[in-house]
Amino acid sequence: IASGQDWFGEPVREPCGVVYIAAEGWQTIGRRIIAAKRARGIPDTVHLPLALPRWSSVCLTMDGRKNIDGFDRVGRGCRAIHEHFMATFGVRLGVGVLDTVSSACPMRDENSNAEVAKVVGVLAELWQALDICLVGVHHFGKNQESGLRGGAAWRANCDHSRIFLTDREAVSDEIRNRRMMLEKNRLGKEGQTYGYELAETIF
Repeated sequence: IASGQDWFGEPVREPCGVVYIAAEGWQTIGRRIIAAKRARGIPDTVHLPLALPRWSSVCLTMDGRKNIDGFDRVGRGCRAIHEHFMATFGVRLGVGVLDTVSSACPMRDENSNAEVAKVVGVLAELWQALDICLVGVHHFGKNQESGLRGGAAWRANCDHSRIFLTDREAVSDEIRNRRMMLEKNRLGKEGQTYGYELAETIF
């Protein structure tokens, strides 16, 4: 989205800025971004409207309730990033990635649909105020067939769900058939599946 290049064969209709909020594993994301740029033929020295703020211990909710300090801190930061993108690249901040939702929104009971619904409501309030699209990263449980970890409200309360699946060999632990599926689409067709492979990048 930040580069304006196609994604899984789909055109980016509006190139825009992206803020990647790494609530866990912040140290690993920078190299992943470099690897993604190289895979797309973008030199390391070329800057994109992509921000990786070092907001340690981001906390947007506590036990399903809004954490005012964290909420306001992220809001102010995203507005400043938007102004920077407009001045430097001429594009608005359009997408926020929250990785992971459970790290930024600690919960008393992740299996409680009522608590999950409150968390999603707080996130919706923030991103609607910023007028951007939120991409929340959430993991499966131990059993891939059971879907997203925790309450069913994670799926029920989002507009879209893209899931990344693999087939793992039980004995050799070999991973095959990597694919992304549009598992939920509130506005249209569902079930489209896109295969992909991982490319190793040497630093």
